[in-house]
Amino acid sequence: VHMCVGASGSVVFTNSGYVAANALDDYEEGTWTPVLTFGGESTGNTYPNRGGNYTKIGRQVTLNFMVELSSKGSSTGDAIVGGLPYTVTDSLSNTVIEASGAASYWNNIEPDLMFLAFSAHSSSGLVPRFQPETGASDAVGSLDDANFTNTTNFRGSITYFTDT
Repeated sequence: VHMCVGASGSVVFTNSGYVAANALDDYEEGTWTPVLTFGGESTGNTYPNRGGNYTKIGRQVTLNFMVELSSKGSSTGDAIVGGLPYTVTDSLSNTVIEASGAASYWNNIEPDLMFLAFSAHSSSGLVPRFQPETGASDAVGSLDDANFTNTTNFRGSITYFTDT
């Protein structure tokens, strides 16, 4: 594999010669604002602090994010972290889960958790998944409004692919 600089200044990886389809012509860094919803709504959610950053290299997007609540509001249903800077590509057949990411910190989530992870869903955004501290099983569950308190906070990271 050879690396060269294309005519437009893009980085190109080839086995032999320049091939436009192999040009690494998209690199971006930026910030994004995560939006926590329950059942698709965020009525009354308040945040003393939330934010995220991302790096996009070609079609690959890596997110880092944090959410701190001061009120979880009155919406009910499954928790989803939205507001992603790029949509998640539906690239794996027979599932809406396109990628998985890890939580590095969480606090004030009920019940106490053994671990917290995030699934990138092509249809909705990032779905928090957990396993309770009370015992391991093969299945992990989705979090909903009943698992959150008015002072829940968490941090996470995930890498997924986008169409653009």
